Amino acid sequence: MSSRAVVLAGGKGTRLRPYTVVFPKPLMPLGDYPIVRSALRLLLERQPAINIVGENANRAGAVDRASEPPDIILIDVDSSDGPRLDFLPKLHTHDERLAFFGRCVREGEAYVLGRGFAILDGDWLTHLYVHPDEIGTGVGHALFEHVKALRPQGFQFWVFQQNERARRFYEAHGAVAVEFTDGEGNEEKTPDVRYRWTSSR
Repeated sequence: MSSRAVVLAGGKGTRLRPYTVVFPKPLMPLGDYPIVRSALRLLLERQPAINIVGENANRAGAVDRASEPPDIILIDVDSSDGPRLDFLPKLHTHDERLAFFGRCVREGEAYVLGRGFAILDGDWLTHLYVHPDEIGTGVGHALFEHVKALRPQGFQFWVFQQNERARRFYEAHGAVAVEFTDGEGNEEKTPDVRYRWTSSR
């Protein structure tokens, strides 16, 4: 029996609008799972040994709850050759950062998508990370929209004031700056700004 299969998950989802304005068609829920996951589950029931490799057009698949840190993402956090926040002091080693994010994923409410993740703690978005190579592919948008769906009553988060790209991203997604500090309260002692997102409905 063949160990390869193709699951067709294309289409713009025009007949499912306005729902597909935010969620790609393959991610629309069918029962308790996205459409594409339901198809994969049926496939695995018939051939459990099949190898599955998935990638969609905008690199954004289903946002999964994580209980263990994916190695590729944690390595990317500290070893990327892409844009960095050069204005921040380097306070920790790579191993310390791995241990920290591993603990955040295991003990917190973490969601992973491609080479990005979001971590929540109550009404706080404590981390939202997208690998520099994935910026502009829809990963950050999908993660932030997922957090908005999980916290419809609103949530808040901190951003360094000099991180202008991130601030533009959050403001474009409806977040509002509500507090500016001189950085005395954060580990890096770098000026930051507290943002809050609340539903307009």
